[in-house]
Parts: sequence; C-alpha cells; structure tokens
Amino acid sequence: MTNPVLPRVVGPWRFALIIVAITIGTAIFRVPSVVAANTGSSQLAVAIWVLGAVFAFAGGLCAAEVGSRIPGAGGEYAIIRTVYGDRTAFVYGWSWLLLVSPAAIAAVARTFADYAGTITPLGETARRLLTVVIIVLHAGLAMISTRIASRFVGGATIAKVAAMLIVAGAAFLFSASLPSPATAALPANSATAGAVIAAMVAVIWAYDGTAQVTMAGDLSDPDKTIPRGLILGTTLVVAIYLVMVLAYQRALGFAGVAGSEAVVADTMGALAGPKGAVIVAGMVMLSSYSCGMAQLVSHPRVTFALSADRMFFPAFATLSRSGAPWLAVALHGGLACGLALAGGYEFLFRLVVFAFYPIVAAGYIGAVLLRRREGVPSGFRMPWYPLPLVVYLMILALVLAVSVVDDPVGPLGSLAVMALGWLVHRQVVEPRRLR
Repeated sequence: MTNPVLPRVVGPWRFALIIVAITIGTAIFRVPSVVAANTGSSQLAVAIWVLGAVFAFAGGLCAAEVGSRIPGAGGEYAIIRTVYGDRTAFVYGWSWLLLVSPAAIAAVARTFADYAGTITPLGETARRLLTVVIIVLHAGLAMISTRIASRFVGGATIAKVAAMLIVAGAAFLFSASLPSPATAALPANSATAGAVIAAMVAVIWAYDGTAQVTMAGDLSDPDKTIPRGLILGTTLVVAIYLVMVLAYQRALGFAGVAGSEAVVADTMGALAGPKGAVIVAGMVMLSSYSCGMAQLVSHPRVTFALSADRMFFPAFATLSRSGAPWLAVALHGGLACGLALAGGYEFLFRLVVFAFYPIVAAGYIGAVLLRRREGVPSGFRMPWYPLPLVVYLMILALVLAVSVVDDPVGPLGSLAVMALGWLVHRQVVEPRRLR
C-alpha cells in the first residue's frame, strides 16, 4: 500500500508568512514590559532582544540544513525519525499531539475571545464558547484546502503586520507632541544577573516558532523553499519585534514600558486616547486569529506523518480531494476545543518545555550526525558550521536550566508523558507493525 503524499503547494513567501503568523501571537504585546522591568536600561533591553534574534537565526539555520536534507511530512518528526529511529519519532509525535498542539491552539483562540470581551461584555462561558467557535472556523478552512488556508494565513498575517507597523509609525511620528512620560521607579532587582536571565528567557519564548518546519511536506521545491522561507520569516519577525520595542519606548519612555501591565494598550492610549483600547483589542484579535489559523494548518502534519508511517491510526493519514489531511486537522481541532471548554490547559505549557524542546534540539544535532554519515549536503549548508548549532544549544540549555529552577515539577510531568509514549510504542505500536 502506497503511503499518502501531501501536495507541495506552498512556496517560500507563503511559508515565510506562516512562520511569522505562528511566531507573532501575543508575546510582543506582553514581553517588552517584562524585559524592560528586568534589565533596567534601554540599551540592555534592546541587547536582549538582539540576543533573542541571534538565537532565532541560529535555530533557523540549523533547521534549514537538516530540514532541506529531510523535507518529509511533519518536518521535525521526519528529521527525528530519519536520524534516531521510529521510537524517538513516536515519542515526539505523541508529545506533540497530547501536549504541544492542542494547548497552543486553545491558548491562542482564548486570547482572541478575551480581547473580544474588552469590546463587548462576555462572561466566562461565552468566552469559552467563542474560543471553540474560533477553533472550529480555523479547522474548517484547514480541512478544506491547504492552498486556500495558507493564502488566508498570508493575508491575515500581512494585515496584522500592517496594523503593528501603523502603531509603530504613529509612535515615532506623534510621540514628540505627547506630554513627557512620567518617570516611574524601576524594580529594585533590575539588571541583576537573575533578572537579566529571566528577561532573556522571556525573549526566547517570544521568538519561538521561527525555526518550525512542520509543513516541510507541503512545500514546493523544499531544498530552496525551506531555507528561504525560514530566513525570510525570521528576518521579518526580528524586524517587527525591534520596531515595536523601540516604538513602545518612544511613546511611553523606558520606565513607562517597564511599569506597564499592557504595554500596547498604554501606547495606544497615549497616542489615541480612549479609542486606543478598541484599536488594541482589534490588533491583538487579528494577531491571535492569524496565529491560530497558521497552527491548525501546520500542526496536524505531524499526526498525518505518524499515521502515514503506521505508528498511529491510519485514518488520520486520509487526505481530502484537495490534498488536506482533514481528519488529522479535525483531531487537533477537537482536542483543542475540549481543552478550551474544560480550561486548565495552561498547565500543559509547563510540560511542553521539557517534553518538546530537548527532542527538537536533538533533531538539529542531526545536522552533525548526517554530515558524519553522508557527508556535506549538496543543497543548503549551514553557514559557519557548527557555530549556529553551538549557539542554539547553549542558549537553550540556559533556558531549560532556568525553567527547571522556576518549575521543578514540570520536568517530572514531561518525563512521565514521554515515558508513557515510549512504552506505548514498545508494547503496542511496534508489535502491530511487525505483524
């Protein structure tokens, strides 16, 4: 029986926009205040954002080499399976389905609902139901056609970026006419080693998504599209983040950014008065919507690939007439809806850090292992090899170490989920495949 194959209909520009959509969710509306409060100076805050950009580009270059070398469905899943074998790949797909994807989709859709509640009053039940409606809308489009859904993501992302740049432009153009921002006292622990590391961790999470190659199986001419899309997408994210960070500081002053609990709302309040709140809500809703749409286009590819390799229920490798993995999309959307109705999915994010990123890092180490096994790739080659990989691993190790100190329970939960996946593959999946 021939395995189903995803149609390669996504080019480098649309792939780059998907990267932007997945990465720019809501972090740029929250994290700048955290960074400012912990660094204590504008120069150090900007330097932390630049360091995050270095991390993002390092991960992107690693993903570009190994991803273009193994451009299979599921991206990271295909890489891990090729380099480390079926069981490790199954643990990755298991963790992705149970921890990473549904929680991320539900959280982003809930952000949309929460900001809708600032425009019109919504109770908790209404917000949960609106979250489900948004997920269903995203899933429905992703089930119909990958080509149409990716175009929709691209259009929504362009609109989101345009809205953010308009806000930034207004901050630079009109801030001179605003009253001088009040100088607020910075936190007493600003610029200590622990505070700076905390700021760096927050920035790293803000850049999460720039190296994702989950849609590798959908990309046309993947040898060229993967590196071009990753580099272009990361460049756009970095540029947008730095522009927005500087715009916040221009409108509010550095101390104002550090003391803000809703920095984009305070910026728009300073520029547009009470109407700014509605503008902010609309911008965050648009950002959440494009991010959620991109997630439901890309995330189910891992489950599709797992099923196509007969390590999960074969039905989830079913393609629609247009070539979309509609049942896999429905599964991810359904799990996300369940979490949205039940609430409490925030706990899953505590487990994601330790169940997901170490395996992804192992996939990037595959660049070294593949060079040893098969030689230097004939296509895209990581510049300054292996420096980007070393930089990525060092920064990720620091992030994981800080996360362990901050949440010692998370690693235990992650290990439990991964160990269960390991056992399920050994006791259930592998015996069935060998028959």
